Amino acid sequence: MKTYKEILITGSSGFIGNALCHIFKNHAHIIGTIRSKTETVPWTHIAQNWEEPWTHSNPQKTELFIHAAYQAPGNQPLETAMENNLKMAKNAVNAARKLKSKRVLLLSSGSIYGEHNTVINENTPLEMDLYKNPYAYYLNEIEKIFTTELTSTELLIARLFYPYGPAQSAARLIPRLAKKILNKEPILLRQDNIGEQEHRPKINPMYIDDTVWAIHELVNLQKLPAYPTVVNVGGNEIVSIQELSDKIAAILNISCIFSIDTQNPKAANIYCETKYLNQLTGFKAQISLEEGLKTTLMRLKEENA
Repeated sequence: MKTYKEILITGSSGFIGNALCHIFKNHAHIIGTIRSKTETVPWTHIAQNWEEPWTHSNPQKTELFIHAAYQAPGNQPLETAMENNLKMAKNAVNAARKLKSKRVLLLSSGSIYGEHNTVINENTPLEMDLYKNPYAYYLNEIEKIFTTELTSTELLIARLFYPYGPAQSAARLIPRLAKKILNKEPILLRQDNIGEQEHRPKINPMYIDDTVWAIHELVNLQKLPAYPTVVNVGGNEIVSIQELSDKIAAILNISCIFSIDTQNPKAANIYCETKYLNQLTGFKAQISLEEGLKTTLMRLKEENA
């Protein structure tokens, strides 16, 4: 297993970045970049807006560079946010080179594949159509920046499938569904979510603790098998949006209301095999969907009390 003395993690105050800092800080010196000096984190940190170039003189080098900084669309158009993320990716790549990072990890998303009717693996074609799926298109562009610019490093790309847990942004899937259920708002499903055997779309969410442990095992591989090494990271349990909503409602002890969208086309699936992750690391998710949802929703109920 590989060991690191110093690790730089971008976006260390974000949902994934923060969890990664916590899991690595017992094994290495962590330097986390945060956007604003007003943020406080329990590790060495540097204020860095990744829309701007890296100009810091320290540290002079890091063994492992993890790019977890990401700008969510918020109230701005998706295209604007994604253009900013492209700029952030270019600046992160330049920083990794300046820091002479031997290994670089890019956190990407399973959304890069778009929707498919079958299970997704690392060889599944990517969604390349800007107008059909702009989010997937921009993720592909970000991966291209890292792949073409960091050929002298060991590059690992982890495509995450629906990570979730306490403290996740309210705009993400599970917090969003929970909020609708708590507010007794209907969950909008496409035509084939109800009344058909498949109940698409199906996803395989992964609890945050399992997600960061999987990443921990990947970056600690003694040797990467390819350039870049691309690995899908997702949970063991596959559920439809209807099934997921029902599970959330049951934990909250509230009935769930559904509404059928008859205007849009039938939904497809976004869930992955985890064979390659298991083959490389032996890792399998330990926290069941039921357990992960209970922990997540307990925090959500406390925040809404």
